[in-house]
Amino acid sequence: MKSRKMLRYVAAGTAALVALSLAGCGGDAGSSGADAGSTADNGGSESKVITYSSLNYTADTTGNAPQTTKVEERFAEIVKEKLGYEIKEEKQLVHMGDYAEKLKVLFAGGDLPDVIHCGWFGLADLNKYGDQGLVVNFAEYKEQMPNMFSMIEGDSTFADRGYTPEGNLYIAPDIQLTPDGNYDTTANCAFRKDVLDEVGVKVPETLDELYDAAVALKAAYPDVYPIMTFEEWEPLTLGIFNAYNIPSQSVFCNGEEFVFAPFVDGYKESVEFLHKLYEEELIAPDYEVHTSEQGNAAIANGEAFLLPKAWNGYPAQWNEEYPDQEWVYVPGLRSSDEPVKFVYHASDDKIVANSSYYTVISSNSKVKDELMQIYDLKYTEDMQILFSWGIEGETYTVDENGERQVIEENFTDSSYGANAPGDISIDGRARAKNAIILYNGETIEQPLYTFMREVATPEIENAFYKDVTLSTDENEEYANIMTAVITYAEEQTAKFISGARSLDEWDAFIEELQDMGDIQKALDIKNSKLQ
Repeated sequence: MKSRKMLRYVAAGTAALVALSLAGCGGDAGSSGADAGSTADNGGSESKVITYSSLNYTADTTGNAPQTTKVEERFAEIVKEKLGYEIKEEKQLVHMGDYAEKLKVLFAGGDLPDVIHCGWFGLADLNKYGDQGLVVNFAEYKEQMPNMFSMIEGDSTFADRGYTPEGNLYIAPDIQLTPDGNYDTTANCAFRKDVLDEVGVKVPETLDELYDAAVALKAAYPDVYPIMTFEEWEPLTLGIFNAYNIPSQSVFCNGEEFVFAPFVDGYKESVEFLHKLYEEELIAPDYEVHTSEQGNAAIANGEAFLLPKAWNGYPAQWNEEYPDQEWVYVPGLRSSDEPVKFVYHASDDKIVANSSYYTVISSNSKVKDELMQIYDLKYTEDMQILFSWGIEGETYTVDENGERQVIEENFTDSSYGANAPGDISIDGRARAKNAIILYNGETIEQPLYTFMREVATPEIENAFYKDVTLSTDENEEYANIMTAVITYAEEQTAKFISGARSLDEWDAFIEELQDMGDIQKALDIKNSKLQ
């Protein structure tokens, strides 16, 4: 019999509430509702049947993701036990690479499923649709959702991030319990080790090593551009900027204040490096318009080698999906001997309410009241354990000291649908898989969530990336200044990279930006919100 391979974690304060993998149908929400004519046995009492449609994203590219996981089945049993509802869910799963566009089309059309779990959909856009009445305003239902509101009050920054200036709340946020503060990784890279071994170069950890690897791969595979973008929202250019601890090509907080990226040390150096890659055909001439569809095709065809920017769960996932490929996760390239701040520090709170990944309920749903009850149940401690750790005795055990031990072979089984303990993730199963990690010259093989728990800590030098919420008037004033400036900066940056504009004109470019508007005034608007 195969022995159980266990990994030990301290139970206290590490479970994360991750939204149930709800998938929806794009049909009329009016088709969902409570079936008053149907009942189910519930220990001698009748259960009300709740039918609803839902939409969610998946990292699975094979089409083999289970429609109903064992964790979902267990949650349905608990809903029936505690609320008396028998839930019937009509699901639609969309690959994360296509999800942003799916949400744009869906919200613009206004015909929503009952429940949507959102990612890559800016809160400003969501709030606009909320103000139009498309989704439920949870702020009006505090008494009906005591567990959720109790939880989010533990995040000192959520009120500024999650609520509108008018006090409306349209999202049920994913929750992460972070006893040591909120730390995560951001400068993530994925590299094909087997192909690099073939051409005799090491897996890169610096920009110079990335260049050397790309040159060697180009010589061996002249028809392939070795450095590529996998997903359009994480372009290869951003991976190069990350090496200089620049997390955005526009405005970002450096831990002390908001700054404009083109004015920051390292921005010009990043552009110079990218220009060299472009000139030597190490990146595609149309790199700017590469999409996730092209990225997935390149992975499947074995023609993706060097990804300087990719979600950190992908390498482990690809190693399983494509056993003839060997992918390594590198937590950020360095531009020098100085370490890249690949870990970011968002807050010191013990609870983090995520305003980037969240659930909304259609205001037209016939079962919105029942759905609010169901979702509020997820914010209880028992459900946090269920969704992050799975099922006791099957995906984890608890020892005499109260420590939970993952049963790895089951925990990573997609049929269970458990997520990485202590981690909010796009697909927890991917982060739960054994990953090959190159960190500080050492190759480590372990589940990614283990690595992150050990490395993403207050002790490591980290960046402090955050955003703030502006009022409607402040947003308008900020946009009036920065929209044209940011657009022009991106256009000119692309020209410098391609050589359409000479880097000798860099100082003139900076002056052009400064002449376009009062950039400092725009930064001051955001900086005034920092505490």
